[in-house]
Amino acid sequence: MGGLGLHNLKEVNLALLTKWGWRFKTEKDNLWVKVVGAIHSGGSAWDFLPIRKSLGGGVWRNIVSLLNKPIVDNTPIRNFFRGIVGSGENILFWLDPWLFDIPLKDKYPDLFRLEMVKNCSVSDRISGDGLWLWKHDVDTDSEKKDWADLSSALGSVACSSRPDRWAWVGAGSESFSVAAVKKLIDGSKDFSSRYVMEWCSWVPIKCNIFMWRAELDRIPTVEALSRRGVSVEDHGCSFCDDGLDSVSHMFTACPFALQLWEKISLWCRLNRFIIFSFRDLVEVHNHGSRLESEKKAIQGVIFTACWLLWKVRNDVRFSNKRRSVEDLFCEVRSVSFVWFKYRRKKGLLDWNDWFRFVNM
Repeated sequence: MGGLGLHNLKEVNLALLTKWGWRFKTEKDNLWVKVVGAIHSGGSAWDFLPIRKSLGGGVWRNIVSLLNKPIVDNTPIRNFFRGIVGSGENILFWLDPWLFDIPLKDKYPDLFRLEMVKNCSVSDRISGDGLWLWKHDVDTDSEKKDWADLSSALGSVACSSRPDRWAWVGAGSESFSVAAVKKLIDGSKDFSSRYVMEWCSWVPIKCNIFMWRAELDRIPTVEALSRRGVSVEDHGCSFCDDGLDSVSHMFTACPFALQLWEKISLWCRLNRFIIFSFRDLVEVHNHGSRLESEKKAIQGVIFTACWLLWKVRNDVRFSNKRRSVEDLFCEVRSVSFVWFKYRRKKGLLDWNDWFRFVNM
């Protein structure tokens, strides 16, 4: 998705709080579940995650309120809980979602208003004596229509000796987990327009992260610091003094960098670099008809060169230590050789082959 795999903390918190709603439905024998149920059930706010609004705020109310908010495709997280009927003793007929995606009280509100025992279980209505405790007979047209639909839907339902259970119907799995909730939230987002950088497997993580940050223009150049309100007196490029200290100039327009890319292109037998942005530099290894192993090698060389170029820039700016392009190019070749030789998942590489850039 173009990031480092770190979830948004707000979404992580939502996934963790969702677990409390799941535990409330699956851990009926726990004392805290009984206490919460005794405090919040009843009144006029019947729900499968009960909440008594008259009690004001509190931890449980905050949890339920969050699970009731539209999160994924304008759908609350709670709608991805589903009761699977076994004996029917621990799943509430009207309040729990078991026959449809939503509870029957929301599917047939007119019938629910007639119900005398609103917290009855599925077994009370399916396996009982067939008596329904209505406030009055079903007489209006809407009530008769709902009753006909409900009776038809219940025709294929039967209780068994198996215990009731709950299923998670989000993210294509019946197994609930915090990771499943995060996957569900991620799946609802559109990342089609986001650039996803291809990481290099044989350079250190620090180089990959540097390239990722540089492509996003998030490394602390003078230009980036000024956007963050940090004032720096010397705005010029550390190499040529003829441009702004920015990602676009330092890596793609500065004569010092262009000389380095020319030397690398000759060494790796590439066509002369044509780059207009840092992303072009990141993708340069994909151009041309080369072996896949050579492309991976070239990619790592570019990453190494950018990393070392940034280090040289810092040496110039903070320590006034300047180096020649030839000196930097030699370091790029030697450092990349060590990393490629010992970090890739292949056999050993001879320095002469690397020097001539053959037998990758």
